[in-house]
Amino acid sequence: MASNPEDRGDYAELWSHLSGDVGYLISSTRSHHVFIDKVGSLDWETTRQYDLDAPSNTSFNAVQRNCVLSDAALLEATPCDGISRAVCQDFKRLIGEAIVRMLEFDYIGAQKMIVAARQFIKARSEETSRRWYVVASFSACLLFAAIGLAIWLLRASIEPAIGGDGIWLALSGISGAFGAFLSVLTRAGKLKFDSVAGRPLHIVEGASRIVAGAISGVLVALAVKSGIILSALTRDGQLHDVMALAALVGGSGERLVTSIISKFESAHADVGSMRQSGEDKEGTNNG
Repeated sequence: MASNPEDRGDYAELWSHLSGDVGYLISSTRSHHVFIDKVGSLDWETTRQYDLDAPSNTSFNAVQRNCVLSDAALLEATPCDGISRAVCQDFKRLIGEAIVRMLEFDYIGAQKMIVAARQFIKARSEETSRRWYVVASFSACLLFAAIGLAIWLLRASIEPAIGGDGIWLALSGISGAFGAFLSVLTRAGKLKFDSVAGRPLHIVEGASRIVAGAISGVLVALAVKSGIILSALTRDGQLHDVMALAALVGGSGERLVTSIISKFESAHADVGSMRQSGEDKEGTNNG
């Protein structure tokens, strides 16, 4: 095994002053050193000779270079809440590969890596968002299930206060909550949320869906009891069963509730578009 750093090709002595900062090495050459530091930030350094020679290279393009650097900086600032450290490292490594290609004057390759990094973090963000949303919905549904179980076990004590119909309306609300959770599960794979909205907002969204399902369940049960719907099915003394079943189906009406997260993301996108538009106009005026 070669002991000379120059023979190994890692230029360890050339970049030894950075060895204490490197958490993950992306690329190390005679002219540049690109790495992720120990706190997870992307960093890179070039030699003074590279800085002097680069502008005279026939492939050098200052505009494309600045474009890659701007895209990389903006992309690196993407919130990674809830995403594992290993996935964040892979994300930063993809951006780092774009920096490497930029330093080697391969601007097309650099932009391709930027696009790949953006798609990668978007997919991971959607997975995180989906997990937060489903877990929040399940937790809320579990709470309703516990309430429903308590009502059923204590029905003999509760019935004098709210009556038998009151108990069945409450249980219909629980049934509606289950219907809402089933609705959430059937659509979980199609959700296109983004974790940039934050975990608290996902919890509010998921819980609100289950609450909306419970309310829908009660309303549907009232409609059944009043004979407004499904009256033909309740003539044989199956009123309570029909109420609970109709409430389960009615709970899927939670999907009609406007998504809080989608509204947040739309507002975030609108602000970004307005800001970009303003920057473009300013650039045009200055030009």
